[in-house]
Amino acid sequence: MAVKTFTSEVLTSADTNTYLANAGLVYITETVSTGTATSLSINNCFTSTYANYRIVCSWDAGSAGTAYVTMRMRAAGSDTAGTAYSSFQVYTTEAANGIDRFNATSNWSIGVNGTSGRMQTIFDLTAPQLAKVTTYRGQGLDIRGAASYTSIDIFGMLNNSTQYDGFTLFSSGNITGKTTVYGYRQA
Repeated sequence: MAVKTFTSEVLTSADTNTYLANAGLVYITETVSTGTATSLSINNCFTSTYANYRIVCSWDAGSAGTAYVTMRMRAAGSDTAGTAYSSFQVYTTEAANGIDRFNATSNWSIGVNGTSGRMQTIFDLTAPQLAKVTTYRGQGLDIRGAASYTSIDIFGMLNNSTQYDGFTLFSSGNITGKTTVYGYRQA
């Protein structure tokens, strides 16, 4: 819906409701995970209603060493592996900076979760439900205490034309916390 320019007319309730309802992010689903799970699948969250999505992960500390978090796209309840994934991460820690090409081509790098503190990652996913290349880009922060952190920028693509309806997050440690999916409204 196009944005209306109001001039001298009276702002009606109908106009207000219409234009407020057609802007911003729309909550789709949230999953809270606890215990010893090392993977988390969210199905049926991508539809033709939205072309682009925001995913927010806020997890507590991993259970066994540093937990590297990765992601695979899903179609009809099955993960897509293959070799079409490509991802990069640029990182900054209190001790070093760098850039890595994630060493796997069967999933995306999403974040790092240490054995204390929290991991927070926010990323945008473009075109998962469309029959074209799916991309992602975001930021993450692994907080391991008052003076220990890793900040990352993540980005990549899945070079195929599959239409996806969900995703799976994998971790080498436990997944404990919230994962929330939002859709970007289309005007």
